[in-house]
Amino acid sequence: MDNLFKILGVAILCACVGVVLRSAGNNFGDVAKIVFAALLSGVVIISASPLIELIFNICEGSQVNTYMSVMLKALGVSFVTHICVSVCRDVGEQTVASYAELAGKIEMLIISVPLIEEIIGIAEGLVEMI
Repeated sequence: MDNLFKILGVAILCACVGVVLRSAGNNFGDVAKIVFAALLSGVVIISASPLIELIFNICEGSQVNTYMSVMLKALGVSFVTHICVSVCRDVGEQTVASYAELAGKIEMLIISVPLIEEIIGIAEGLVEMI
């Protein structure tokens, strides 16, 4: 919980610095926003790594491992895509943000192909039983 408050405090500080830089008329506001987003993303990923390792250790060697691996990869893709899209929209690049969203959605589909194949195989097996 302390880690969360530190991260949120830094986020508020970064937002204030960005507002001050933008209001001062500098063009560094957008650059600072991108740098702060990258730094905060890194801190969040580093702080979440023990949780991800714990989940992988729990699921290791079980049938759930494949599903959990796909889920965590998709979650990672969605976080990275969301951050990228937010930064693009904040700097006024709506078109680039839309293409980044599309790329994230396609990557999530690619990641989930093994699960889709398994579901189709199960469905075919059920149809053959009937």
